[in-house]
Amino acid sequence: MTQPNHHRRLRRLTAQLVARTPTGHIALHPDPDQPRLPGASVPFGADPADVARTSLEVSIDTPLHPLAVHSEFTTLDVPDSDGDGHDGCGRPLQLHIDRLVYTCSLPSFPTAHIHWWRPNGSESPITEHGADPPPHKLLTERDSHDCAQLRRLSCPPPHKLLTERDSHDCAQLRRLSCYGLAIDPAGRVLLTRISPGYPGAGYWHLPGGGVEHGETVSQALTRELREETGQQGHIGPLLAIHPYRMRGSRLMSPGADIAAVWIFQRVHIPDPCAPHVREHTGSTCAAAWFTTDHLATLPLSPTARHGLSLLDPHPNH
Repeated sequence: MTQPNHHRRLRRLTAQLVARTPTGHIALHPDPDQPRLPGASVPFGADPADVARTSLEVSIDTPLHPLAVHSEFTTLDVPDSDGDGHDGCGRPLQLHIDRLVYTCSLPSFPTAHIHWWRPNGSESPITEHGADPPPHKLLTERDSHDCAQLRRLSCPPPHKLLTERDSHDCAQLRRLSCYGLAIDPAGRVLLTRISPGYPGAGYWHLPGGGVEHGETVSQALTRELREETGQQGHIGPLLAIHPYRMRGSRLMSPGADIAAVWIFQRVHIPDPCAPHVREHTGSTCAAAWFTTDHLATLPLSPTARHGLSLLDPHPNH
């Protein structure tokens, strides 16, 4: 009996930059089809923020702030060139693109060869009373129409990402992971413990894990929170995008080279329950709530240490 052909899968990671002037204009690169946000594909092991910065030749002194992570899914009919003998018939390609979006403020129009776009289409500045808001607040929930337009302006477009060649080094692995700074109404922090046999066994970690093909970051974090802790929460704002390179003996496979990107988001747990691990064969063996005073006494994974450093030390101020 002939087995049906399966979809081929391809994953890409890009970095974009929303660079805005005090008048609310956004920088766009010229494109034969339509102008697009400055951006590029992220090479293996590269810092996405550096890729975003280079795409517009922004000064290293200009601070970049994480704005959003957009997941884009599309199915393309392209020839099968993976060398497995198929000609591509009946084997559409499922392309999953994770677009890491940064923002920055520019004092003026620094480059002559780019276009400038005002999202609201008006002649008046977007900013109120002539004051420029902090870069991380330039696009909020009330700017959902702007965000939809920005997604359509993403760069590179899907068809241009197909020409990027993947490494055939089986020791190299790219991993996009999401982690939650999960807080309950009492201000306690939710942590998970790494199971024996896994890298970092016994250390306390943040709930979260890898974003699977076809998942958005929010979907992945919701799933991981349920599997690892039994909690249901509201996914909040993006806190940080952090690249992390892991090589050698710290990994399960000596000689492996992992280029990870950690996505940290705030998670509010309005109705906390006693944490319990629902997936007993995975990398999590326990979960618990901790007061912030207790955190300093715990053995923490590098991911947890970085994520907890993002907590507001004065949440009520």
